[in-house]
Amino acid sequence: MRRQASLPLTLLVLISFVYSYLPADASERVKEEILQKIIERATENEKEMDNFGYDVNMKVRWLKKDGDIKKTEIREYQTTWTDDVPRLELQRINSKPLDYNQQKEQQQKKKEWQKAIHNGERPANSHRIPFTWSEIMQKYDFTFDPNDHSAAYVLDFHHKNIDLPARNRMEKVLNTLDGKIWVDEEFRIIKLKGILNEGVSFGLGIAKVTNLDFEFIQQPYNDLVFPVSLKMNFNVKAMLVYSDQREITSTFTNYHMNPAYSHT
Repeated sequence: MRRQASLPLTLLVLISFVYSYLPADASERVKEEILQKIIERATENEKEMDNFGYDVNMKVRWLKKDGDIKKTEIREYQTTWTDDVPRLELQRINSKPLDYNQQKEQQQKKKEWQKAIHNGERPANSHRIPFTWSEIMQKYDFTFDPNDHSAAYVLDFHHKNIDLPARNRMEKVLNTLDGKIWVDEEFRIIKLKGILNEGVSFGLGIAKVTNLDFEFIQQPYNDLVFPVSLKMNFNVKAMLVYSDQREITSTFTNYHMNPAYSHT
C-alpha cells in the first residue's frame, strides 16, 4: 500500500492561513476535497484492518441516579477470525474464565454471527462498521475549527436536519450526533468526539436513549491507524420505572496480524 508523504507543519499552517482568505465557493470546494480524502482513507484503513486483530479490555460501570457506582464489570475480548472476517470474542469476565452458562451464551452468539456473515451482513462485534464511510459522512454538515491547531485538520460536525435513513438502532443514534473530528496530515482520523443532540426512541417509544457521549482515539501503526481507547457514557430509560446509566471505557492492545497470514 503506497504511503502518502507527510506535510511539514509550517506548510500546514500556511495552507490554513491561505484557506481563510479563499472565496466562499472556493473554500467549500477545498473542504469537500478534504472530506473526500478522509472518507477514502478511512475506508481503506477499515479494509486493511480485517488483516489485523487486537485485545480489548472493557470496563463497564452501572451508575445510580445520583451518579454513585452500582456495579462494575471488566470484560476481556480477543480478536478471532471466521472466513478471514475478524470478530471480538469475550474471553474473561472480572479476570475469571467464562462459566458454563456464559460459554453457552457466547457459542450461541457466535452461531448467530456466522449466520449473519454468510448472509452478507456486518454484525456489531465485527471490526467493520455496518455502513460505508461515505454514508456516515453524508449525515452531517462540517465546518473547520479555525482555533484548534492540535491536528492537521479539525472539523466540527452537526447532523443534518432532514429525513435520514434509519435502518437500525445504531443508525438512529448516528442521525442525531454532533461533535468534532481530528485528522492528521495523511487524512487519517486520530480522534473523534460526539454527543447525542436529542433523545432517540426505540421499540415504538417504549425505550429511549436520553443521553450519550463518546470519545474515540486512534494512533498511527505503520501506514494504518489502530484504535487506542473508546470512552462512552449513556443513559437509557424505558416505560416509567427503568433506567440504565453506564460508563464504558475500552482500551485496545496487542495489535497483531491474522495468524493465517503471519506465517505465509
